[in-house]
Formats: sequence, structure tokens, C-alpha cells
Amino acid sequence: MALFDQYGYDKPIGFLTQGFKEFSTVASFKFTVVRYLMSLNVTVLYSDSDIILFHNPFSYLHSMNTDSIVFQMDGTICTGFFFMKPTQLSINLLDYSLQVINKTKNGDQKGMIKAYRAFHLSPILLPSDLFCNGKIFFTSHQYSWDQVSPSLIMMHNNYIRGYDCKRLRMLEMGFVKRREKDKESDHYLTAESLPFNKII
Repeated sequence: MALFDQYGYDKPIGFLTQGFKEFSTVASFKFTVVRYLMSLNVTVLYSDSDIILFHNPFSYLHSMNTDSIVFQMDGTICTGFFFMKPTQLSINLLDYSLQVINKTKNGDQKGMIKAYRAFHLSPILLPSDLFCNGKIFFTSHQYSWDQVSPSLIMMHNNYIRGYDCKRLRMLEMGFVKRREKDKESDHYLTAESLPFNKII
């Protein structure tokens, strides 16, 4: 389910930009929806729109011994990709996070980190060799010919800000396709848009 679409609505730039106070509206809404699903006894796999799945993650996620939440790792919790079971602990963590988000106007990630600290818990984090963040992945992958390990389950196109930057990096890797070519006025040309079949 898509929670927000950045096109078709006039929103302040802060609403779309992580770190801006207006972004806390998105964070609060996201956790409010997940909290509601928990109350319906629904297990949730949440994924940001900049996640690439190479394999079905469910068999691995179900094999993890947890009674609450498993997060992608970005040094600590990453709320851009998580698997949450509908337990009282999950609901308590969400409720505390929502209080923090609504009070401080910080994002969902900061809210969840504070919730874990308040409950004196250590989060369960997915191994980064299977569920990779952008900082690790793009250290060794820049172009479509850079081989991806067959064991990699997921990659998060993070550690880069802005829709255009994320889109260009996904195009360069061949994870998304498009029909149009780069405009000549663009200052950045992606390799996939070059006419390789015409190069002599």
C-alpha cells in the first residue's frame, strides 16, 4: 500500500524531505497506519519505495526468532524496511515512538530508537550482507555490469538524498527502466541512456 505520492499535490518541500519538521507528518502517519494494522492482528512488512528486492524475504524473516520487530541495519535501526509482528511489545514500541514523533517533530527512525532506549531493549537487526543499505552496496556497485551476490535478498537505495539522485542511481544500476533519453541540457547522463549500439 502506498502511503504518500509526491506527485499531484502541492506540498511544502519540507513535507518531502527527511530531516525537515514537516516530514514528521509523514513519519507519524506511517506509524499510525502500522499501529492500526497491529490492532487488527496483521503482520507487517514495511518497505520504503527505494527498496529493491532480489529474492522473496519472507522465508528468512519468518525464520528469525523475534516476538516483535526486525529492522534493516543502518548502523542501528532503519525504519525504511522492517518486519513487525502484531504483539503487545510492537504496539508499545509504536505508541512510544508516536509520542516522541508528535512531541519532538523528529522522524520515525529517531522515535523508534528512543522507544527502544526507553524500554531498555536492543533492536533485532537484519544482517547487512543479506539486507544491504546503500552505503555498503554502492561502495562496490555503480553500474549494471557490477555483479550482485546471488545471496543478497534486499538493497536499500539510501545514503543519498532527493528523488532525482535516487532515480539516477537506480537507472545507472539497471534496476529501473525508462524509454526516454537524457535531455542534452542535463548535467548528468546515465550510461543506460547512451546509444551503445551506435558507437563504433
